[in-house]
Amino acid sequence: MTDITFRNHDPDVMLELWHVTKRFGGLTAVGDVSFKIKKGEIYALIGPNGAGKTTIFNLITGVYALTEGRVIFNGTVIGQGEDIIKDDMRETEVKPFQKKPYDIMSRGMARTFQNIRLFKSETVYNNVLTACHAGADYNIFQSLWRFKVGPKWLTKYYWQEKALRDCDCLVIGWGRIGRALTEMLVALGARATVASRAERSRRQAQERGAQAVETAALSGALSGKRLVFSTPPFPVLQEAELARAGREACIIDLASPPYGVDVEAAHRLGLRAWREPGLPGRYCPESAALAIAAAFVGYILS
Repeated sequence: MTDITFRNHDPDVMLELWHVTKRFGGLTAVGDVSFKIKKGEIYALIGPNGAGKTTIFNLITGVYALTEGRVIFNGTVIGQGEDIIKDDMRETEVKPFQKKPYDIMSRGMARTFQNIRLFKSETVYNNVLTACHAGADYNIFQSLWRFKVGPKWLTKYYWQEKALRDCDCLVIGWGRIGRALTEMLVALGARATVASRAERSRRQAQERGAQAVETAALSGALSGKRLVFSTPPFPVLQEAELARAGREACIIDLASPPYGVDVEAAHRLGLRAWREPGLPGRYCPESAALAIAAAFVGYILS
């Protein structure tokens, strides 16, 4: 069926319910509900048991078909009932239809269910990733095999995994984000080195499969490193230390102010350096480390 779109639709409105009604036999579960949600807005649907909250979610996402009204997502009608009220006038004999949930999801809108089933052995981040297949451009065959040579659609996983494999990385600091990031890098096959002042921290890093050096030996440790992560919130990489880094190095400052890397000095030396403050390292260190690792794989490949 051809999409029904509105030429004069407000581009800031993401979702609109237009006099939506749902009846089950003689019972009206949702009666004449209308609202608009704009980009960037967060709404909560509040009501007592039996008020129709879940039914509205089911109508929006295509689980239920509408009895009356219309649901519009990004200017396209994704469902409408037999009657539609327009400007206080009832238009009857409208052809009802309801797009399938998978079609609505492919357009960018998905939902969770009340009977949530999580992978208890996985992190919050990995559980969220299970829904990312909606935006994937691969099939099951491609996800099972990694090829070194061949067309791009067959080889991309090989090169993505190879981006961090055997990559020389330096993690400065052994706080929450430093520990989680080191574990992620080692798991991805990178050659990780941790710089820390405390002997106990260096020993823990070695137990996790990384090499370890004292912070005093930081200048020497920078040589040959392709990825350098600075996590302490105080200056550790100034121009004198940065001069020891190779031109191929990517230096990422993950610390909060006053920061740990003199980014301006790095740029004067021709190095790639930037800051990524505000990551949830304090409360979600493993999720933050995964997000960082994923970002740098993409950066390396680009």
